[in-house]
Amino acid sequence: MPRLPRRVAKSGFYHVVLYANGRQNLFEDDADRLAFLDMFVAAARNHGASILAWCLMANHVHLLLEDPGDCLSELMRSLATRYAQRFNRRGGHVGHVFQGRFYSSPVEGESYLLEAMRYIHNNPAKAGVCGGGLSVEQLP
Repeated sequence: MPRLPRRVAKSGFYHVVLYANGRQNLFEDDADRLAFLDMFVAAARNHGASILAWCLMANHVHLLLEDPGDCLSELMRSLATRYAQRFNRRGGHVGHVFQGRFYSSPVEGESYLLEAMRYIHNNPAKAGVCGGGLSVEQLP
C-alpha cells in the first residue's frame, strides 16, 4: 500500500520527529549531539528553514521548524543521511540508523505553535531525563 503524501503546512511551520531504528541510541556522547546540531543548522540554512526549537532524546529527536520554501523532505533527507554516515563510520556501526521516514505534523495557528514548542522543551522532564546536556549558547 503506498504511503500518503505529507500534509503541507499553510503556515510553513512543522513539528518533526526523527526516530532511531530499533530503539537504539542515536547519540553515543556529546560529540555526536554537537555534530547532529551542526548538521541540523547547516541543513536548515541550506534549505532556507528556521529552527524554532529542538530536543535531542536518546532514541529520537524533536524539531520545530519554519519551512517557507517547502523543502522539508530535502532538508530532513540531507540531515539524516549525513548524520547516519557519520554515526556509522565513527562508531563502527552498520545498517540503518533511523526508523523509516521522519514524522511531521503541520503546525497551524499560534496556540498550536506554542503548544508544540512547550511539548518539545518539556520532553526531557516528561521522560525523567532532566539535567546536563547542551545549551542554546553552544549552537554554532
